[in-house]
Amino acid sequence: MTATPYNTTYDPPIGGVTLPGTYVVGDEMGDEVILGRDVLNHLRITLDGPALLTRWSE
Repeated sequence: MTATPYNTTYDPPIGGVTLPGTYVVGDEMGDEVILGRDVLNHLRITLDGPALLTRWSE
């Protein structure tokens, strides 16, 4: 069975910030969405792999 990808807009709350009308991609099989670089460029994200931490800043 293959999943059909969907493009839609969503108001994701990320790190205490809501990003209204954001275009995301997802499918009916999963509970995750993919954010594009245009969205990520508005956020300060620190990934600490060894500590398994993700930090979001405004």
